Amino acid sequence: MIRTSETWRQETRENIRQAAGLAAISIGVFDATAAPDAQVEIPEPLWAGGSVLDDGLPVCYAVYEPAFFRLDRRQLLLPKEWGAMQAQRFVGNAQADGIGLFKQAQEIEITFGGKHDLAGLTLDFGTLDEEAPVRLEIEALRDGAVVASQTAASPGAQLRVELAMQQVDGVRLRFARLRPYGRTRLARVRFGLGYEYGNAEILRITAAQSRSPVSMELPGDRLRFLLRNENGRFDIESPSALVQFLAEGQTVTVRYGFALENGAEWVPGGVWRLQEWTVDGGEAQFTAAGPLAALNDVQYETGEYYRLAHNARELAADVLRTAGLSEEQWYLDPYLERVQVTAPLPVASCAQVLQLLANRCRAQLFSGRDGRVCIETTVPAEFAAESSAQQPPFSDAATLGQEGNAVYAAFEPSFFRLDKQQLLLPASGGTKPAGWTALTPADGEGALSGALVLLQYEAPTNVYSLEIDWAGAPPVQARAICRVDGRWQYPGVTLLPAAGRERYGVAFVHCDAVEIEVQRCLPGRRARMRRVQAGRMTDFVLGKEQIFEGMEGAMLPRLRCVTGSWTGWHYDPGDTPEEVAKVQLEADGEWARVEHDPFADLSATAAGTALEQQHGAYVSRIRATGGKAAEAVLKGVRLGRTSHPVQACAYDSGEQLPVDNPLFDAADTADVLEWIRDFYMRRLEYKLEVRGFPELEPGDWIELWDGRGAQITAAELTFHGGFRQTLTLRV
Repeated sequence: MIRTSETWRQETRENIRQAAGLAAISIGVFDATAAPDAQVEIPEPLWAGGSVLDDGLPVCYAVYEPAFFRLDRRQLLLPKEWGAMQAQRFVGNAQADGIGLFKQAQEIEITFGGKHDLAGLTLDFGTLDEEAPVRLEIEALRDGAVVASQTAASPGAQLRVELAMQQVDGVRLRFARLRPYGRTRLARVRFGLGYEYGNAEILRITAAQSRSPVSMELPGDRLRFLLRNENGRFDIESPSALVQFLAEGQTVTVRYGFALENGAEWVPGGVWRLQEWTVDGGEAQFTAAGPLAALNDVQYETGEYYRLAHNARELAADVLRTAGLSEEQWYLDPYLERVQVTAPLPVASCAQVLQLLANRCRAQLFSGRDGRVCIETTVPAEFAAESSAQQPPFSDAATLGQEGNAVYAAFEPSFFRLDKQQLLLPASGGTKPAGWTALTPADGEGALSGALVLLQYEAPTNVYSLEIDWAGAPPVQARAICRVDGRWQYPGVTLLPAAGRERYGVAFVHCDAVEIEVQRCLPGRRARMRRVQAGRMTDFVLGKEQIFEGMEGAMLPRLRCVTGSWTGWHYDPGDTPEEVAKVQLEADGEWARVEHDPFADLSATAAGTALEQQHGAYVSRIRATGGKAAEAVLKGVRLGRTSHPVQACAYDSGEQLPVDNPLFDAADTADVLEWIRDFYMRRLEYKLEVRGFPELEPGDWIELWDGRGAQITAAELTFHGGFRQTLTLRV
């Protein structure tokens, strides 16, 4: 589940949704890491200058400038009350002279915290060509020096700057000349090159995604979208640069959002690869696939037998590198390092091999919204709780994760009770576990200092909700924040408790620690928590009023047992190598591919010529490098195999589910089969159509109208000015 603001959740989940849906499609190459890393220095703004990095809903206010004031509804009149001013682009306070010049050229400087490689810039000056400068100078900076530059003369409302900027840490935009008496304007800067389409151009988007929570099949990702073909811009014979820019494999980035009361808010909708497009009159239809689709086209053949086991994370990384991906294009859960594999990876597509590894590690394989190929474990992670705050003798933060903690009475305002829900402190020691209580009470204003607990994990995990028992004394305000890769992700999530025990949605992804700080209590009261549960259940509650049409429910077949087998591999390096195959090699140096039974210590020889060779347990590749044909003899040590059946029982009767994974071994095959069994024992499946919720994705756990938990296994989101969504749920 994608993290969203409290405003998003309130306005989009109410019975009658007032917030208008938004969508944006970018086709091109943009650096998604540049904007969060950027700081913008702008000249003195007119009115309130909105950030040129925000994805807000900028408006254009009419001002009395030559050839600018319009009455075509594309500009707004300034409101009488400044508080009613809507989100707007940057507008400079200074005006150019009668020939469009300034005494000192107006500059906007953008600096990055690190170095970035940019294919160009896409600049939006507004909705009108009159808002663009007459002459704009672009400079790319590295350590203060200009390393690349370009000058644009008379750009339109949007400018695409094709300029290779390698390892730059800044960009300077110099507005050298404007219209006579004009003002500097800039609506948005995007770090990259491409074309973006919004609500006005988008006719329909359909994004269909599916995921097996136990990695029994490959994920499915498919995107289709329909754009207006205005003025034939997508026609093959069109002279526009747009048609020249489109190509199979081009990056397509989708965003979804809502126009909320306090402005627009967006969530990522995925990164896709363009597959094909067709034009039919005034419409252009596009089809794209997720990043995993390309991995189906690459065969993995280099799996080896390892006498010393390799961890699954190393093996998955090797598969991804074989598919041509770099490290920033994947996320592999560190949990995979705990799973040791001796079996050689099978000959299959890279996607299929990753699926087998994910299944072996009790993990999910999927395409992330950021475009990365991801493998994440579903094994519940346990936290260790501690607190640096002073605590009374009966308090121990380490007990926060356990059930049955006591609540001890204390003479604090509106806390002491005689309803048997609190215990009196014993005269001498012997207290029961009681969760965490801070020693120092809040001051007269209810403020606290350092009243926090820290939940730490051995490896990164996903925490979608925090369920906190406040020991009958909910504070006025608290905050939860997570740590990712050693950095705290400020500002965190504000908690406003209203009951003694509540669940809060947080959507902390890949975090290794969570900090819960009680910031305000009633005056004189201590901060306390009886129990904390950090889980994968989100705070999303699906009510029946959100369902558009009658839902389809089906009781899936009853499961009797899950069966599988692990393979014992036998290898003796002292065995005499046997002949595997004889291979005729061509003089032109073409590779000869040889499939064979699993072998180790493979080697090929040929009389009178040198060989180049590559060996996997199941496939060898050999070629002659001496410039003449030859017969090569391939030898190796045969690997012995024994099969050991295992099963995980469910019900006394029903169907048997066979699981064939050649990577199973003696260590934890039983655990994997039980994990698969537990999923398939949830037999009830719902398919229903609801108002669209772009933050939901397959794999998420949500709460149904009757309090039951359900896991999303497939979601099809449709946008056509508003959102609709078809969900498949496993209960």
